[in-house]
Amino acid sequence: MFNLNGSDTMKELQISVFRSVASSQLVNVSVEQVVAGIRGGRWRQAVEQIRQARVRGDKQAVADGKRALPFVAFSGVFEGGHRATQLRVYSALVVLDYDKISDPSRLAEMRSRCAEHPSVVSAFVTPSGEGLKVVVRTAGSAERHGHTYRQVAALFDRLLGCASDPACKDISRGHFVSWDPETCYRADARPLHLPLAESEGGGTAHTGGVGLCRRVAGGRGNTCGSSLPERTPCCRHGSPSCRDSPVLLCRRVGGCLAEALSGRGGAAQQPAFPHGL
Repeated sequence: MFNLNGSDTMKELQISVFRSVASSQLVNVSVEQVVAGIRGGRWRQAVEQIRQARVRGDKQAVADGKRALPFVAFSGVFEGGHRATQLRVYSALVVLDYDKISDPSRLAEMRSRCAEHPSVVSAFVTPSGEGLKVVVRTAGSAERHGHTYRQVAALFDRLLGCASDPACKDISRGHFVSWDPETCYRADARPLHLPLAESEGGGTAHTGGVGLCRRVAGGRGNTCGSSLPERTPCCRHGSPSCRDSPVLLCRRVGGCLAEALSGRGGAAQQPAFPHGL
C-alpha cells in the first residue's frame, strides 16, 4: 500500500474506474479525466434516462440505470476489484454524498459554496439529479481514512447546512459517474490538514495546507431535514482573525489567517477517456 504525498495535481493523480458496480474490470485514469467526462457529457444520455425515470416514479429503472453506469473509486488505485484489501495506492481523497435534495436551486447553491473551498477538487450533481457529490483533498493516510472522513464530513455538513451520508466513510466506497455541465473543478486543490485525535496528542496538523477554523456557522437552517453534529473540528489557534471570521476555514501562512475563499478553480479540459467506459 502506498500513500501519496500530496505533490500530484488532479491532472496526474490516478484513480480506478470500474465498468459497473458489479464488474471487476477497471481502468486507471486521472481525476481530471473523470471530472471532464462528468462535465462534458460523456454519460449524459444514460444519466438523462435515469432522471426521466425518477420523474416518472420508476424506481426500478432508476436502480437499473445506476448499476449500468461506470463506478469511480476515488480512494485511489485498486487491483482486481474495489474491496478495501484491493487498494494499492491511496489518493487521500474523501467523497461526501448529500442526497434527497429535490430543489435544483439548493443544489446549485451548495455546489457554489464547495467551488469556493480551496481543498475541494470537484462537486457535481448525482445521476438522480437530487444529490451532490463533493470530492475533498486531504493530507490523511489510508490507515486513518475513516477518521479523516468523519472530520471532513463534520466541517462540510456545517458549511452546507445539510448532513452527508455516513456510509461514504468506507475506503472502498465507489461513486457512479454523472452528468453535470456546471461541475466545479480545482486542479490544484490544496490538501486539508486536520487536527489529530486527542489520543494522538491533540493539536493541529497544519503543514502548509488548509486547516479548520473555530467558527461554526450560525443561523443556517438544516435545510435537508437531517441531524447535524454539535461541533465542527477546530484548529485551536484561538486567533481572533480565525475565531471571528464568518467563514469556516483558515490558512496558516506564518500564522492563522482568515481564508478569503475566492475563485472557483480552473476549468476542466477534455482529456481523452478510455473507450468502453
